[in-house]
Amino acid sequence: MKVRPVHCGPFANRSEIDAFHAVKAGLASLRGDGEWVLLTNLAISINHQLQSDEIDMVAVGPSGVRVIEIKHWANRHWPLAEGAADRVAMQARRVGTTLRRQMPTMPHVEAVVLLTQPTNEITRFIRRDQIREVRFCSLKDWRKAVNANGPRVFATGQVARIARLLAPERGVSDERTVRRLAGYVDLERLDTRRDGFHRVFRGVHSISRDRAILHLYDMSAGSVKGVGAEARRHHDSLCRLQRFRWAPRILDSFQDVPAHAGEMSFFSIVELDAPCLAERADDPSWDLSARLVLAKSAVQAVRELHEATGPDGQPMVHGNLSADTILVLHDHTAALGGFGTPHARRATDLTDPDGKQQAQRSPGLLWVHEREEALSGLESDIAGLRAALGQLFDHAAGRRQAARAKRVLNSSILDVPSMQMSPDLGWLDRSLGKLKVKSDSLPAPPSRFWTEGQEVSFRDRIYRIVARLGSGGAATAFKVVELDPSTGEELGAFVAKVAHSRMSGDRTRNSHQLIRGAVGMQPGLSTVFEVATEWRADEFTVLMSWVDGIPVAEFAGKLTLLARNRDMDAQELAARWMWSMCEAIDALHRNGLVHGDVSPRNMLVSGEDLVLTDYDCVTRIGDAVTSRGATLFCSPSRELGEPASPAHDIHALAASFFQILFDREPFPRNGGATRKGELDWNQEERKLY
Repeated sequence: MKVRPVHCGPFANRSEIDAFHAVKAGLASLRGDGEWVLLTNLAISINHQLQSDEIDMVAVGPSGVRVIEIKHWANRHWPLAEGAADRVAMQARRVGTTLRRQMPTMPHVEAVVLLTQPTNEITRFIRRDQIREVRFCSLKDWRKAVNANGPRVFATGQVARIARLLAPERGVSDERTVRRLAGYVDLERLDTRRDGFHRVFRGVHSISRDRAILHLYDMSAGSVKGVGAEARRHHDSLCRLQRFRWAPRILDSFQDVPAHAGEMSFFSIVELDAPCLAERADDPSWDLSARLVLAKSAVQAVRELHEATGPDGQPMVHGNLSADTILVLHDHTAALGGFGTPHARRATDLTDPDGKQQAQRSPGLLWVHEREEALSGLESDIAGLRAALGQLFDHAAGRRQAARAKRVLNSSILDVPSMQMSPDLGWLDRSLGKLKVKSDSLPAPPSRFWTEGQEVSFRDRIYRIVARLGSGGAATAFKVVELDPSTGEELGAFVAKVAHSRMSGDRTRNSHQLIRGAVGMQPGLSTVFEVATEWRADEFTVLMSWVDGIPVAEFAGKLTLLARNRDMDAQELAARWMWSMCEAIDALHRNGLVHGDVSPRNMLVSGEDLVLTDYDCVTRIGDAVTSRGATLFCSPSRELGEPASPAHDIHALAASFFQILFDREPFPRNGGATRKGELDWNQEERKLY
C-alpha cells in the first residue's frame, strides 16, 4: 500500500524516529490500492513562550484517523501513564474538532500511545491495554495502533484532503534539528557527535532573553541501562564547580523535558557574554597591570578546576583551554568558557552510552577510560593555558614587566607525574605573583567589553549589567537592573543604550528626547525614562523600560497555532494586533513624529498585545530622513530620501504584517531587485485577509 510521509517538524528523539520507520515499513507491506499519510510532529497550538503542543504522529488512512503519542517507557514509568493518556486524548479531540469544521461527518478520532521498548519491558502497560479509554500498544502491535485492519471509512481522495487540512500552513518543514525546547528558542546545535544520546545547543530564553547552553539527553538513544545516571553525572560534575566565580553558572537544573518525562532530560548553563582573551589582548588601552591580574586569575582558575574532584576522587579537566575559551570579566579576572561543546569532564574512566570510546571527539570533550589519557588531559590544559597567556604580553605596554611575564611562561616545565594538581601550575602561580601589579587603580573596560555583573553609574543611580541584548551600527543595548545603593536590592529592569560615537550619540539622544514627551501612557509604546544631557563615551545614552516579550517576528507563519491556543482564529488575532499598533503609531503621528523603523523585530508580543519599541530612527514629520530603517519594509519614498512622512510608518506596518501572516518577504523579487509596487500574495490569501 502507498505510504506518504509528511514531516511537519523535526523528530525530538530516537524513539520517534524508530517508531515512524517501523509504522511506515509495516503499512508499505500491506496489500491494497489505498493510501496512508503519516504526519509527524504536527503542531496544533503554540503558547506565548513559543513552545508548541506537538503530536508525535497522526496516521490518516482508509480506516480512519489515529493520533499517536510515542513513548520510550518501561514498567517503571507506569505512574506517568494516566498523564500521557490525558494529553493524547486532548490532542485527539482537538484534531477531531479541527476536521469537523470542514468535514461534519468525520468519524471519532482515536488516541493511542505507542511504546518503543521491547515487549518484556512494558508488560504492565500491555496487560491493561487501555488507560482512560486510550489504547497502549507495543511497536510489534503497530497494526492495532493505526487500526490497519479496520473497515474502510475514507476514499483515497478523502485521505489526501484530511492530510491537507491538518498540515501546517507553511507546508512540510525542512528543519532537521530541534529549534524550540523547554522555554528556549533559536536553538543551534553546537556539538558534532553522531550519537543522539547527548546533544548540546545554544539558545535564548523566550521571555527573559537570557543566552544559555542546553545539554539534552535522549534516553531512547542509549543502548545500555544506566544512561540516566550517565546523563546526570554530567550535570553533577558542573554542580561541584558552582562555588567558583570562574565557573559557568547553572541556569536550569537537571530535569525532564516538558511532555517527554521519563525519556528526555536536560539542564542548561548561562552562556557568559564576555570578550575572550584573544579579543581583549588586541586592545591597546588594556594596560599591563590589568593583563597581569587576568593571567594570575586564569592560572588560579585552572588550579581550582584540577583540584576539584568528582565522586570517585579523580580531578577534572577542561580539555579545550585556549585564548578563545578564557574569558575576561569586567574586573579583569578570568572566567572559563568552552563548556558548551562540551562542559568540563572528570578525568576518569567515562565511556559513552554504548560502552565504547568515541571515534571522533568534539573539541574539549575528553572521554577517558585510561590513566594515561587523564594525564594527557591535564597536560593539554596547562599547555593551552600557557599558550593563551603568552598572547597577553606580545603587544603590552610596559615592556620590562611584559618581558618578565613572558620568561615566566616560557620557563615553566610541563611535569604531571600524578593524577593530582600539576606542580607546574603551582610554580607558575607563585612566579606570576612576584610581578608587581597596581590593582587598586585599574580602569573599567570600554563599553564594548562590558560584561554581566558590572555596575555602572548613571544620573546618580547604580545599575548592574544583566545581559547584552544586541549591537547595531549606532549603539549597543543592554538589559540592566537598578540597585538600591544601601541594600543592593534590585529595584527594576530597564534597557540601556550606549551610543558608539558622538555623531550617533547626538542622533540617538535627539530621537529619544522627541519620543519621551510623546509616548505618555500609551500601552503600545515602550517608555523612555532618561536621556543623557550630552553624549559621553562608555556611558548610558538612553534608559528605557524593559518589556517582557518576544519579537513578533518569531511568530511569523504561526498565528493559526497561537490563535488556537487563545480560542481565537488567526484573522481575529491579526486584526487585534494590527489595531494596537495603529493606535501606538497614531499617538506618534498626532505628536508630529514618524517612527521610521516599524518592523517585526521592533514589535514585541507582551501579554495579549504588541508593544512598539526602538526609537533610533524617530524624526519630526517633514524633517530629512537620516536612516531608512529595515530595508525589507521601508517604503519606496523613504528609500528615495523624501522627507519623513506618516505614510512611511503605515507602509512599513502593512509590509510587516504580511511577513507575520505568511512568513515570507512581503514584496516579489525581480532578479536581485525587490519590486515594491504590490504585496506578493495569492488569491486565496487575499480572500482570507
